[in-house]
Amino acid sequence: MTALTFTLKSVTEVFMEFQFEQNLPHQREAIERILALTGTLHAEHSLNHFANCDIYPNDSKLQAELSKIQKDFQPNMKGFTTAQKAAGVASMPCLYIDVKMETGTGKTYVYTETIHELHKQLGVSKFILIVPGKAIKAGAKNFIEDPDVRRHFRDTCGYGAEIRLFEGSEQKGNKKKKLFPSAVSGFYQNPGESERYISVLLLNSALLTNSNYKNDDFDYGIDNFYCPLEALKATRPIVIIDEPHRFSDGNKAMDAIMNLCPQMLIRFGATFPEMTVGRGKEKRIVKDYKNLVYNLDAYESFNKNLIKGIAKEHLNPLKDAENIKVKVAEITKIDKDNCETRFSWEDALGKSHRKTLALGIPLSEIHENFGNLIIEDFDKNEIHLSNGVVLKVGDTLTPDMYATTYQEAMMRMAIRRHLETEEQNFNREDKIKTLALFFIDDISAYRHDNGALRRSFEKILKAEINKKIEGLKETDPYCGYLQKSLTDISATHGGYFAQDNSSSEESVAQEISEILHDKKKLLSMDNLRRFIFSKWTLKEGWDNPNVFTIAKLRSSGSEISKLQEVGRGLRLPVNEFGKRITDEEFTLNYIVDYTEKEFADKLIAEINGEREELMFITDEQIEEFAQKNGIEAEDLLSELLGKKFVKMRKGDMPGLPVNPEKVNEFASEYPDLFKVCDTSRKIIDRNKKNGCDKIKIRSGRYNQLKNLWLKMNEHYLLTFDDKLNDELENALPALIKQDLFAITVAQSIRQKVTTQNGVAKLHDSSGNSYEVERKIGYGKFLQRIQQKESVPVVAMHQAICKFVQDGGEPMFNEQSLKNICAEIHRWKLEKLMGRFSYQKVERTRIKKTTLNKADGSSEEFITLGLVGKFMDVGEVPEKYLYDSIAYDSPLEKDDILNDVEGVEVYGKIPKSTVRIPTILGETYSPDFMYIVRRKDKNELNLIVECKDVENAETDLRGGEKIKIESAKVFFENLESEGVKVCFKKQLKQENLKAIVEDL
Repeated sequence: MTALTFTLKSVTEVFMEFQFEQNLPHQREAIERILALTGTLHAEHSLNHFANCDIYPNDSKLQAELSKIQKDFQPNMKGFTTAQKAAGVASMPCLYIDVKMETGTGKTYVYTETIHELHKQLGVSKFILIVPGKAIKAGAKNFIEDPDVRRHFRDTCGYGAEIRLFEGSEQKGNKKKKLFPSAVSGFYQNPGESERYISVLLLNSALLTNSNYKNDDFDYGIDNFYCPLEALKATRPIVIIDEPHRFSDGNKAMDAIMNLCPQMLIRFGATFPEMTVGRGKEKRIVKDYKNLVYNLDAYESFNKNLIKGIAKEHLNPLKDAENIKVKVAEITKIDKDNCETRFSWEDALGKSHRKTLALGIPLSEIHENFGNLIIEDFDKNEIHLSNGVVLKVGDTLTPDMYATTYQEAMMRMAIRRHLETEEQNFNREDKIKTLALFFIDDISAYRHDNGALRRSFEKILKAEINKKIEGLKETDPYCGYLQKSLTDISATHGGYFAQDNSSSEESVAQEISEILHDKKKLLSMDNLRRFIFSKWTLKEGWDNPNVFTIAKLRSSGSEISKLQEVGRGLRLPVNEFGKRITDEEFTLNYIVDYTEKEFADKLIAEINGEREELMFITDEQIEEFAQKNGIEAEDLLSELLGKKFVKMRKGDMPGLPVNPEKVNEFASEYPDLFKVCDTSRKIIDRNKKNGCDKIKIRSGRYNQLKNLWLKMNEHYLLTFDDKLNDELENALPALIKQDLFAITVAQSIRQKVTTQNGVAKLHDSSGNSYEVERKIGYGKFLQRIQQKESVPVVAMHQAICKFVQDGGEPMFNEQSLKNICAEIHRWKLEKLMGRFSYQKVERTRIKKTTLNKADGSSEEFITLGLVGKFMDVGEVPEKYLYDSIAYDSPLEKDDILNDVEGVEVYGKIPKSTVRIPTILGETYSPDFMYIVRRKDKNELNLIVECKDVENAETDLRGGEKIKIESAKVFFENLESEGVKVCFKKQLKQENLKAIVEDL
């Protein structure tokens, strides 16, 4: 993994310098396993000065060593592929080695160090590094050629040899001369066995398949080789493939690689090609692993905190959405270069439509929302749209997703998430430069100076920054950073697109240089650029450790690995001092449209699906768990089946299959029996937090709180001092004054249409005030006062009669009603304090709540929205009632994470559950409940009300103060029921630890 640091060069100028952590366990293990396998090889000096030494594999030794390496692998990952079989050429054996490493865990570093190690172990000096695309090639080139990287491997790691990198590129057309590729010449002419230098040729796959590297008509050659690929073949190279899923057996690129006759082929990737095995009913698709030596999958990466967590969020359809589905009905091939596609759909009125489009015709012919989207290409039974979406017959498109208003709403959501994360990262002691990545499809809408997308983005960004600034103090450094951004909004964003390679604009070239090549400059806090735009087809290759938000403004329409989709932002971040931060948890915000609302579920299924053995529970596991917990195995099995955690075994299954829909519940309730990736903390679906998602109630913790909880939820009546009714009736005549009776006024807004320079415009001008007649019948007027403020109708009638007798002129309307109720409410706040109590109403049944069942026992789950609006992915304290951290304010979050000595158990009180009646005629529910063991060893129940304000006197409204005072009286009354409770309010500056210690 890479790490960055700043080195002070002068008082005013700071340069970023790459540094690297050596021997990270997960990376070193991969390298050691490769070397263990290659350690069985026999190498001999080659007679060809320009070729690697000759390597001779011994299948029996290889297989024996591989068996040791794969001992703990899943069955579907085990297996040995012989060198001869892999190459398909008996005289030119090729050893396959596969290394599986999840995106963001440092594959580039690992294969670069592997090159050094193989040179040291075997003496080989010729390596060809093959990647699928130009973006990945640029990333690999930047890494290997970086001076800090070279210094790291030379000085820190102590490798004596240095890499000489040759970058292959397409030869520019020249009518007069056909020049042999210089990268191939340089690579070939370096010695195959050198102590000082390692030659690495970097190629993208198109150079093997679609370039003149296959030709032999150059004006000159090398050592009688006039075909570049033939010259490369003669070097007997070691080939390294990055992103192997793009190089499946039989495709053109893979055939070209095997024609190079490599002596060794090492594949590094998070995803590998698939192949079909078996026939008939036994036919199935499996991953095509060849001598897999290392498996760092998503499960391990998340659990070991090697990558960021993911918070997916989608935007629901806008209210005026048409919900039209445009279906690909038929694809007809006209000739090898052309096809026609017939689309069908029903409009909002249910009328059927059909339209056939040829290549290059915009889909706006079907619906205006599609804009400049076109069918760009086709392949077999698929069409390729200009945004990278690939469609087959039967697939659909949703025009609503392409609407400008929807796109703007998604941008606003992404910008808010970015600013939220950026503020947190900026206010750290060690700042983190925070980046956001937007995937778009209409490049011209962004790239043109007056492009609609660019204009919309800058307008929304300005508005959101101004809104953010309003909530900050002027002295806040982050406020200054945002204000600086407003002075040059265009400097905050940039783009990278393949089409840019032909652009001559200097500003575009600068953006590409920063985004694609100069990671150091992009990560500088002095650089305002932090919003990156690109096309979805960027996919693998480009990444940056400090991407915290990815927004797909257009659906990819792809069923590729969900982990690949988020791969651009999974790396752990680096701070301003260049340190890679490994001891904290970070989250990638992932914004998608509503057609991808199941993304989080699919991602979880993909992660757990990688661990095939985890999806079964064996008889041995059940017996062991039952014996350990003192229960019968049959009873445990019945319980697992009853809760639908497992299903009945069929055929020769290795155990009871786990129900995929109950994976997280099973793991939470039986953590010692069944473990999966802790997706509740590392993968969040933000759309499920408001009322529909569930979090688990820890039954053991509930049982500790049970007595307090059930007592709080018994039925109580609020009773007042008998004299209060008389006092209110006596006070009413004095409260009813003429100024409480008022007319209802409405304000109009006036707009004028004017023309200026031939353009019609709207201008606001001053409006007028109007009296609005909103009368209320007298009887209804009295009833509504009674309902709102509990004033008897007779008493109110007598007070108004007294007012009329004294010359008053009442008006019975909405405004008068509001004013009178407010005056009575004010009187209550002054007079009712200390003059009420609570009386228990005896009931024979236990009240069922969101926490407990009718018999008083714990519920299994609670709706997340009842416990908090926000969610944190941190580790949940053992003493806490729930298995997730949900909260409504930063103060509540601090309290949940605060492990206070003396507290035995605590939990957030669900909203609207404990309904304490108050003197204002409303109900009130506090925030937290605690069981505290004091120094005198006596147990005490503590109820806490969190108020995230500085001062109770100035920041709490009158109604809030009354509710808190009502709660104090309520909990004092509980002591007569045998439950001693201490009620405390906690303000922003107060620490829970101090509150507990003062008890």
